[in-house]
Amino acid sequence: MIGNTHKKHLNIVLILALLLPFLTGCWDRTEIETRANILGIAIDVSEDNQQMHESEVNHMTGIFPEPNKKLIQITAQIAVPGRIPLGPESGSNGSQKPVWLVSTVGHTLDDAILNLQQEIADRLFFGHLRVIIVSNEVARKGLGDLICAEILKYAVLHG
Repeated sequence: MIGNTHKKHLNIVLILALLLPFLTGCWDRTEIETRANILGIAIDVSEDNQQMHESEVNHMTGIFPEPNKKLIQITAQIAVPGRIPLGPESGSNGSQKPVWLVSTVGHTLDDAILNLQQEIADRLFFGHLRVIIVSNEVARKGLGDLICAEILKYAVLHG
């Protein structure tokens, strides 16, 4: 009788062990076509005429006081899936560029990245970020604000 219950328990454990691989899945996967792979970012102080082009998606005009410093302009180089050449090119494919250049402005770098996300339908992915270009004017003011910015958080977490 004791041997019979051990066989039942052993059978249950074996069945569970065989079914366990089928219960796992890709719970955190992100398809490459549904994310915007950022390859490089340029950070600059915006010109005075770009102050008017800030959208009201993140900031409602007249409700909150605006900071008295200049807006930050970021330009992101985003890879277009399927157009990045993986080997030597065979033929002319000049009309289709492998990257997009998207530029937005914001009061801070985090704000500019949020505005950039509003411009692009896919979720921003900083895992392939290889270069951050900072203008001379931004660098002279100090990089303290940029160190704790969202871009570096993403680059460290997903890089």
